[in-house]
Amino acid sequence: MRHVLICRMLLTAVVLLAPAHALAADPTHVPSANPKSPGVVAPNVLSPELAEVIQAQGAMLLENPVSPAKYYGYNDDKPNLVPLPPAFNVEAHKTEPDKNTYLRLNGQRGADPSYDYGHDFLFQGHESGVGGQGYITRINLDADGVHRVTLMATKDVTGKSLPVFDGSAWYPWAQRLLFTFEGGNAGGVWQATLDVPSKVEDISGLIGYYAHGNEPSHHVAYLYNYAGRPWMTQKRLTQIMESQYRPSPDGLTGNDDCGQMSAWFVFTALGFYPVTHGGIIASHSP
Repeated sequence: MRHVLICRMLLTAVVLLAPAHALAADPTHVPSANPKSPGVVAPNVLSPELAEVIQAQGAMLLENPVSPAKYYGYNDDKPNLVPLPPAFNVEAHKTEPDKNTYLRLNGQRGADPSYDYGHDFLFQGHESGVGGQGYITRINLDADGVHRVTLMATKDVTGKSLPVFDGSAWYPWAQRLLFTFEGGNAGGVWQATLDVPSKVEDISGLIGYYAHGNEPSHHVAYLYNYAGRPWMTQKRLTQIMESQYRPSPDGLTGNDDCGQMSAWFVFTALGFYPVTHGGIIASHSP
């Protein structure tokens, strides 16, 4: 029996892989799976145990469409999904669903509460969108055509439109999907629950594994002083003050939590901080 390969096609079609649990053994090695020939579009070379099967295409209508996210790979800003005469350069905006994350899950629900969506899912953000608005979808690999692609979210928990995403991953400890937006200073990381609709939150306050919105870790940047690297304390404090505080209604990367976020800023601006309660005071340049 041949297995289905998960890969990605250029254009609007997405070609997906059968779940890893279905493979009884490693497939036959292929030295060059993506051959390149100048001036020629060469097909993928597959192991003989594998077969490509299209599971979703750009023109596929979502099971729960919401403007502008009505199709898997297109916005609904134009009525035609392909160029039509006489203006052959006019068509609906392509959204480029990309950087897929495959998960095998139990008990997933969708827009139809009575439908069994199975166990195999592929999650993706959309890398382009009208007005810079992105969205998150889920391909239900075990579902029929009507239920094949589910819209998970177009906005975050604050009601703000999602950006266009260019990366996705699964964070197993938090049981959240992670999506990234490479937008320079406006870029960041968003986390999304597996619900439909998904609860999406901007968690861009992270600096590596440091979350400034997690107040019990507020002393961490000062610990470089005690490791013989005081210049790193200066560098990190400046980074946190410039990136985690803004003079706007959403200017904090977490709630003020009885004033702790504000207190950290005030202490740091003054040039010292109580690293331990009632004990050690760390100093630095204000």
